Amino acid sequence: MTPDPADAMAVATALISGPLMANHHHGLWGYHGPRVDSERPLSVHSIGIGSVCAGLVVAELIEHGARRVVLLGRFCPFEPATGPLLVDRAWRGGELVLPAPGLRAALTATSIAAGAVATFDPLTTRNGNDSAAIAGTDLESAGVLAAASGAGAAAAAILLPRPAVEHEGEEERDRRERDELIGLARSVLSALDAA
Repeated sequence: MTPDPADAMAVATALISGPLMANHHHGLWGYHGPRVDSERPLSVHSIGIGSVCAGLVVAELIEHGARRVVLLGRFCPFEPATGPLLVDRAWRGGELVLPAPGLRAALTATSIAAGAVATFDPLTTRNGNDSAAIAGTDLESAGVLAAASGAGAAAAAILLPRPAVEHEGEEERDRRERDELIGLARSVLSALDAA
């Protein structure tokens, strides 16, 4: 899952053979169908922006049968970052939220660096996180992890860094970011298949 509906469509088009729109509830796009590489079923959904919205969509997907969810999102790193971050803990206000241990362990096969994020949501965030231990901020990780955990499903999050300064045009940046996201989604599927 990803916050951006256009990203969800791009990932679904690349990974699903003949993706069918599965859900446009709340104006958020979702797709399902057999994977291109294995014919196994796959759903790709957009979840909207923000922890609260993400949590509501995750809870709804779990009600419809999702057993595990992986957020592919973006974060603003505190230090220059050159690659994605496997979230090993997310702070939302004073609340610490952890990914499902088995899912996180499977995703370590992607060789993505692990770290913590502070999920910023104006409705839920208060100061008080240990910022020295946090790699950056995002908008959805804690909401996704908390909603899945509360519903008994497994969840994890992998985030791509947003550059501090844009050196390219918007269209070029969008294309590059979508290509990175599709590559990341393929890595995630490979790691989950091998687990």
